[in-house]
Amino acid sequence: MKKSSIILTLTACLTLVAVVAAVLVDKQAKTSTERIADNVERDSIAAQSAAIEEPNNVLDDDSSPVSDLGLDSNESNILQVSNLAKYPGFGHRDDEDEETFSQEEEQRENMIADCMRESGFDYTPAPSIVLDESLLENEKEFERLLAEAATDPNQAYVSELSPSMKRNYYLALTGLADPNTQEGLDYEQASNSNSCVSRAFTSIPGVYAKRNALAKEIDTMESEIKNDQRSIASTQKWSNCMSELGHTFERPSDAHRFVDQTIISNLNNTGQARAGDEQLIRQLYQATDQCASTAQLQSINQTVRTEYENRFAENYQDRLKN
Repeated sequence: MKKSSIILTLTACLTLVAVVAAVLVDKQAKTSTERIADNVERDSIAAQSAAIEEPNNVLDDDSSPVSDLGLDSNESNILQVSNLAKYPGFGHRDDEDEETFSQEEEQRENMIADCMRESGFDYTPAPSIVLDESLLENEKEFERLLAEAATDPNQAYVSELSPSMKRNYYLALTGLADPNTQEGLDYEQASNSNSCVSRAFTSIPGVYAKRNALAKEIDTMESEIKNDQRSIASTQKWSNCMSELGHTFERPSDAHRFVDQTIISNLNNTGQARAGDEQLIRQLYQATDQCASTAQLQSINQTVRTEYENRFAENYQDRLKN
């Protein structure tokens, strides 16, 4: 079973970077299809920043080759190879894409720090924190990372600035006078600004840039995959199996969102893992694997997905290669 990971970005000042960064990625093309901002049902900006650049169909899609829940590792030997697999950022190189994403994010954070320094301000780089399934085996490390994710290294510095200097700081960082207010969330202004965040994303668009640029087309493909009768039948069989095991989810993506929201809730509430959460998540992973095998979810959905993705790769090969 593949690892389940969720990226947590520091709150407070750093979330301002997340807000503007989300806009900059969205400016390339809106990234929906059940993965990035449109269908990730999370209330906290920390969770929102988790989906800044990683497209939503790399995290939750039921038939995606990198879906973390509802995949049976025993069926991996029969997976077909999609022609989209040759292109980074489309969900076929999960570990490689995540590593590239982390490297790019670190580079952007350093660029932002240099840019802010040139503008006369301090900025401490603070890349996202990745929590994956392996951390459930180490409760102390899990709680340490949750606590770290809840602490913004720039908060103390910003709090000491005068109102006018704080305004200049935010303008330099995000292009917005006060991103903390609803009135300040002028996304178009932020995306068109010459702010440090904007410069960083212009310089390093990211591993998911091509996928984002084809977001509308991918939305259409994802809808066709979901409505394919083969996909519908296997997903229903998976859901029935989960119900028999005491878990009520219509789709694997629902189970994945539940896991993400459980982790995010820990962060938002206390930064501590609640009693029983880790055991529940482990049980959920076991159930999804068992039901995926029963429903032959991966092999059926992968056959369907490969057909559609091969057609997609052929239709948009010029945009994929450039």
